[in-house]
This record gives sequence, structure tokens and C-alpha cells, in this order.
Amino acid sequence: MAPFTPFFSEYCYQTTSKGESVHFEMYPKKFETQEDTFESAKEVIETIRLIREQKQISLKTPIREATVYCSLEFRNRLDRYLETIAKECNVLKISFNDEDAISVTLKAKPYYENLKKDKATMKKKEDIIRQFTENDIENILQRDLEYEGLVFKKDDIMIVKELTSNKDGLSKISKSFILTLDNTLTKEVLELRDAREFNSFIQQLRKKLGLKSEDDVYIDIQSDYIKEVCSKHFNIVFGIEGEKVGEEQYKEGNEYKVTVYQKKNN
Repeated sequence: MAPFTPFFSEYCYQTTSKGESVHFEMYPKKFETQEDTFESAKEVIETIRLIREQKQISLKTPIREATVYCSLEFRNRLDRYLETIAKECNVLKISFNDEDAISVTLKAKPYYENLKKDKATMKKKEDIIRQFTENDIENILQRDLEYEGLVFKKDDIMIVKELTSNKDGLSKISKSFILTLDNTLTKEVLELRDAREFNSFIQQLRKKLGLKSEDDVYIDIQSDYIKEVCSKHFNIVFGIEGEKVGEEQYKEGNEYKVTVYQKKNN
């Protein structure tokens, strides 16, 4: 079959296409799949979680805002996953800005794979490279540089970006974007945090008491604040109607007794 296959392929192409020859066709372009775009969203999620972990910010505490500095192309990849990112990372608002809108500094680091080829000069080159300025970095990309009798090539260094200002540690540079978090504890953030913590407490208490999801209950707690913030965000019914089925202590700054009443079925 080998001698005939090229001719048969050409025959099939000319029979089914208006093109002159299959050999003149370009390879088809790669189309971005949903899986490709989700990898970008996953990278953002992992970066937010990493900052949370490093700054010891509990996942129960909402982040007021996450700002992604990136290209328009990268932003478009994230569009369909914004709700997922916000939910997975407990972020109230996700904003975007141009990648040039945040100040970064270029730093040079030794590329040891290349430097170790000449071990006699490696240590001295390493020390000099760490002193490179941004101007040195720009110049070495255009031509070889000479310092203290040593020649430096662009392959001798790795260029990394560092944020000009990151005193609070709430920013990270990734390959495709820069991300900053605003974890200001506003009234809205604190109320949502407290409401979620109490709702989680109630769900665990229901499970402990053997209540099913379809069982209607009333919750009694002597805290107007808890009642107010939970009523804004969750469908928790407060009252003392029905049959008492259990109680437990809840700590929210102060300690409160929480009593659960099961609604009687008519």
C-alpha cells in the first residue's frame, strides 16, 4: 500500500475539496479548549490560596477584593470561571487591570547550568550578576557585557520580576499575571464571615442531632447581631416554636447558648 497511499490521499483531497493540492495546505491552527482556559483559572485559584496560607488568612474569612493584572487574552480565558474562582477562594470581588498598571522591577539571577561550565569563574560571576541593574539587564539582552575582565552573556542570567512594593505580602507574580489581594476587614466582610461561621456551626449541629435536610427547625440564640447578619445571607429561621431537640454552646467573641427546636408536622 505504501507506494499508492500518497496518490490516493491526493485523489481524495481533490475530489472533496476545491483546493489545488493537499500539499499546499497549512497545518490547522490549534484552538483553545475549555480545558486550556480552566488551567488559567486553576492557576489564579492556587495563587490566591497560596497567599492565604502564607499570610495565615482563614478560608472562612472573605477576601474583600482580588485584582488580576494581566493581558486581555488571559482575562478572556478567566471570564467564564469568575464565579468559580470567587466561590473556591471566598473572594467578594474580582477585578482586572492592565499588566503594565503595577510597578515591577527586573532582577538578574545566576543561571547555574551555564555558569558551572567554567567553575573557576562561577563564584565571581555569580556575585557580579546579583549586582546587575535594570540597565545592565537591558544591555545584556542586546550584547555581551564585560565586568572585571569577565564576559557575561545573556545565557548566564535568569531574568525575574519582583514587585516594587509588596510590604504586606499580599501580592504574587505568576508566569501569566500578577495578583494582589485586599483583605481589609470592612463591616461587610466581617458580617459575612460571622454569618458563614454560624451557618456552618448550625449545619454541624443538625448533623450531630440526627436531623435530616428536610426537617424544619427554629434556632434560638441570645445575640441580635448573629440574628441580623445571618438573616442577610442565609435562610436560618430564628424562634422558639416546636419541640426542643438539642442545644450547644457557640463562641463568637462571647459565648452563647444555641437551642434547636424542630417544627411540628401537622
